[in-house]
Amino acid sequence: MAIIRRCWAFLEFWYYQYLLHTALYMLESWERTLFNSLLVAVFAMASYSLYLYLPGHVMMLVHFVDFLCNFITGSFNPTSALEQTATTAAVNPAS
Repeated sequence: MAIIRRCWAFLEFWYYQYLLHTALYMLESWERTLFNSLLVAVFAMASYSLYLYLPGHVMMLVHFVDFLCNFITGSFNPTSALEQTATTAAVNPAS
């Protein structure tokens, strides 16, 4: 039971710090609820778009770096790059 009490006190401390740093302690309860709801909604949308778009951008960056490395070293073959792009487009037409 002491562990639960200590964990609860820890969470209360950090919630109090959150209220102080964001100046939410001055707001009424409905205003605080509205602010926290908007904050959670923005965080959820940012997380979803990060989950949705980040892998594609990372893969594009990896392909670009691979292209640059192959181009600089002289091992770049334009026909193989075009074949790879065509194969990727055929496998994943939504991209």
